[in-house]
Amino acid sequence: MVSREVGKLAKELAPMVEMIRIFSRMLNMIAEFEEAEGKNLEEALKESLSPDRLAELSKQMPPDLFGEFMASVLRLVTVMVKARDFMQLPPSGKRSLASELEEVAMNLERAIEKFKGAI
Repeated sequence: MVSREVGKLAKELAPMVEMIRIFSRMLNMIAEFEEAEGKNLEEALKESLSPDRLAELSKQMPPDLFGEFMASVLRLVTVMVKARDFMQLPPSGKRSLASELEEVAMNLERAIEKFKGAI
């Protein structure tokens, strides 16, 4: 018979196993991106969102679309600053950060769809 402590440990570790799997998938996605692009993710983001590139895009996009895109980019930068030390946040802070990240992702996704429609 399994002791209560062993059962308790198994119950505590089960969610951690799923978190490890999710983290593993994320790392694999980053690795695939970096292999395909030939540069690390941070470098690619800096290049994609460089001031020169954004200035050029501002000339090529309708102002309302560019404004919407830039609002999402600025929000992403703000949220990513918080995300760097996410493990230090209390549970409510982690939930808030997750919600903000999801909102940024949805906004960027909408902008990408509008980009495709503007081509």
